[in-house]
Amino acid sequence: MQAVTHPYKLLIVDDEPDVLEVLMRRLELWGYEVCEAANGSEATARARTFEPDLVICDMMLPDKNGFEIWREIVAIGCKAPFLFLTGRMVSSPEGQEIRQAGNDFLLKPFDAPELQSKVEELIKNKGSRSEKTHE
Repeated sequence: MQAVTHPYKLLIVDDEPDVLEVLMRRLELWGYEVCEAANGSEATARARTFEPDLVICDMMLPDKNGFEIWREIVAIGCKAPFLFLTGRMVSSPEGQEIRQAGNDFLLKPFDAPELQSKVEELIKNKGSRSEKTHE
């Protein structure tokens, strides 16, 4: 089966090498251009240079949590939506703020169709890359 090429770039942020590898392989199979980061500091640096259309970010990293990474990446001007991977339900005020900003959560463990559906939904809601304005 040949992958469909999408004009979309995804940044994956996770500190578990096995999870990163599985996510990268799956998303590349679906035709996305993928970049990885193993911690919050790397995520911000990669977002600055890679300019992702979507960030898939684990909520619990050794140096920062997903909320902190989201705020830092938004602060550098990246408008990509976030798909947060979490092992628990998120209902805090921060969770509400994140959802209102057009982001979403995916509970672990999840299956490939669930991941694909969330990724496609967030990208569709963001609009196509050709509609983005670059400053």
